[in-house]
Amino acid sequence: MKQKIKSTIKKVLITSLFLPILAFAAVTPTIKGLIEIVGDIFMTIIPVIGIGSFSYVMYNGYKYIQAAGSGKQQEAKDGIIYGIVGLFVMVSVWGLVNVIRNTFDIEADSFNAQDIPQLTVPSE
Repeated sequence: MKQKIKSTIKKVLITSLFLPILAFAAVTPTIKGLIEIVGDIFMTIIPVIGIGSFSYVMYNGYKYIQAAGSGKQQEAKDGIIYGIVGLFVMVSVWGLVNVIRNTFDIEADSFNAQDIPQLTVPSE
């Protein structure tokens, strides 16, 4: 029963994070707008992932030092490697988001809905 409640709470929280994005805040969705939304999501999440990865590496470094001479050293060493891989992935995603923003000439904080070309339907 507790597991089902925890699962439901996680689903509700994750869904609530993405609802404003799915609504597009009354802006006509375009490729440029979608790329900016995804970029903003990644730029918000990346520092959290970076702090988590760095903390994970430090924690496993502490475990590695404490496990000197015991069999748990390999487990701590694997944790350090996983943390470093996490940092690498974080930096790679950050770089990819910036490359996409620069390629499509998307500025981080100066997006204006009036700058998007609008499609007009001819009236008959």
